[in-house]
Amino acid sequence: MQGTQRILDFLANALMAIGAACILLMMLQVMAEVVLRTVFKLTIPGTEETVSAYYMIGCAFTPLAWVQRQKGHVMIEIFTLWMKPRQAAAMDGVVYLVCAVAVGIFAYAGFTKAWAMTLEDEILIGSIDVVVWPSRWLVPAGLILMLAYMVLQAFDELRFAILGGERSLAATPVAH
Repeated sequence: MQGTQRILDFLANALMAIGAACILLMMLQVMAEVVLRTVFKLTIPGTEETVSAYYMIGCAFTPLAWVQRQKGHVMIEIFTLWMKPRQAAAMDGVVYLVCAVAVGIFAYAGFTKAWAMTLEDEILIGSIDVVVWPSRWLVPAGLILMLAYMVLQAFDELRFAILGGERSLAATPVAH
C-alpha cells in the first residue's frame, strides 16, 4: 500500500501545483485586465474565456485529491463522536465507499464529456477563439485521483475496524 500511496501522493501534489498555478495565473491576468481597462481603456483578448474555461476548472478540480489525502473535506462527526474508534472507522469506511461510487459516476461523466469534446475539438468563441477541450481533462483527472484516495482510505478504515492495530494511512499533515 505504501508504493500506491507514494504514486498517489506524487500525482496529487502535481495536480495541486497545477491548481496553484491556475490561481496565480488567473490573478495576474485578471489584475492586468483591470489595470489595462482602467488606465488605458484596453483589454486582453480572451480573458473571460481563459478564466472560465481553464483557470476556474483548474482551481476547482485539480486540488480534490490533495484535499482528500488530507481528509480535509467536510465531515459531520456528530453521529460518530459517541462511537468507539473501530466502530467509527467502520462507519467512515462505508461512507468512503459510498462516496467513491458517487465520485466514480462523476468521473465517468467527466471522462465521457472530455472525450467527446476532444473529438469535436471544442472551442469557445468570444473576443477570440479559445481551444478549451484540453481543460475538460482536468475534471476526470482530479475526480479519478480523489476516487483512488477514497478507496484506499476506505480499505484502511475497514481493515482497522475489523482487525484493529494501527491505521496504515494517516492524513498527511499540511506544512504551514
